[in-house]
Amino acid sequence: MSQNQPGSSSPLNINNLQDGAENLLLFLASIVGKTADMAVRPFFGTRYYPPAVDAFAFLLLLIVASVHTMTVEITHMVPFVAGPPPAPGMFDLWWLVRISFLVQIVHRIRLFRRMVDVSREKFSWYEGPALPILKLIPGGTSFWRSRILIEPALVFAAASVLQHLFIFQSSLATFIQVSAAALFVKQSLHWYMSWKVMRDVIDATNGAPLMNAFIENSATDEELAPVHLASFPKDTTPEIRRVAAIQVARAYGQTTTLGENQ
Repeated sequence: MSQNQPGSSSPLNINNLQDGAENLLLFLASIVGKTADMAVRPFFGTRYYPPAVDAFAFLLLLIVASVHTMTVEITHMVPFVAGPPPAPGMFDLWWLVRISFLVQIVHRIRLFRRMVDVSREKFSWYEGPALPILKLIPGGTSFWRSRILIEPALVFAAASVLQHLFIFQSSLATFIQVSAAALFVKQSLHWYMSWKVMRDVIDATNGAPLMNAFIENSATDEELAPVHLASFPKDTTPEIRRVAAIQVARAYGQTTTLGENQ
């Protein structure tokens, strides 16, 4: 989470809004990017895809395929308009709909066995091991490099190649390419949110001595600038300064040696 600000307990503070926006973007990217994600990580854990992501991802695929079909049919119904010729390619969006439905059934059986026998998996949130082919790609052994860059690029490139070989129709290839882009956004957010947790710990560690100096009124304005604090007025009594400073430290989620865990 970002640096806490005074009054951070309020549900409408800027940090909560930012976290809510990040979670919403992660949810949407998970929905759109599920097709690409399942292609490169087919052995995911029982809780890697929440039920809402599963449902909305399949619903999105149905809507996109239906809208595309209706658009093509409507153009053929317009008088004196020839309409687009049949798209080249062996497989279309409805092929992906059917495959996704069958794959979901297989995964539901696989995941149900893990749910009733918890010894089958150690981490239910894990996305599963990478495809063996990734080990042959430079940088493919790095988890985050693979998840953020290599895997989305691999799916995007595969869709493009299959389209040019007239195996995928353009509509299907475009959908998979968009899904690969969403996978890139999703994994970038995952990395950033994981980094924030570690960064908060580092910031809290670095901020504790500064808060102690702030309570003792020995910190300079330059030292307080990184945490956006100003020093007390010179005529403030030590007791008022101490009580106020501890309250400020509590608002910033900091731990001081001059008081209890704030």
